Amino acid sequence: RRVQLVGELVAGAAAPGPLGAAALDHEARDHAVEREAIVERAGDDRAGLADGVADHVAHHLSRRYGGEARAVMGLIKAEPELGEPLVGGLPYVRAEAVFAVRHEMARTVDDVLSRRTRARLLARDDSAAAADDVAELIAADLGWDAEAAAASAAEFRAGVAHERDAAGLPEVLLAHALG
Repeated sequence: RRVQLVGELVAGAAAPGPLGAAALDHEARDHAVEREAIVERAGDDRAGLADGVADHVAHHLSRRYGGEARAVMGLIKAEPELGEPLVGGLPYVRAEAVFAVRHEMARTVDDVLSRRTRARLLARDDSAAAADDVAELIAADLGWDAEAAAASAAEFRAGVAHERDAAGLPEVLLAHALG
């Protein structure tokens, strides 16, 4: 019912009262407003803006990128696998790494996982485990061969290990920590 109400709110068809827009919780209303803002920026492309992009991904992208969310969603529409998680347990998707290289001057795995996303800060060891996949994902756009991609991933993992060892921290993967 919440999804239907959000759709009605975005379309302007939600009625006030206990079964209308007033029944939505604050987060759902915020989500609908953000999605509507993206749709407004898209002009007349209201129907197709987030088609092919999971609702939670569209919400995440709209919060992170504002008007640029359209470009990131466009990457996902063109290559649906870019809508898959970049690092397990975090909201970032693979399209964000590609966007970071193409439009935000990211040049290393560390740029993507530490600075363009906050994956290293939020899930240090999970991001280290994803480093090879991220390197492979961004390699073509950066003109890397397999050796250069592996070197960037290894450099990232070494930095994570140094950070963890210097602080005397154990290796913690989100899946194990959150059970």
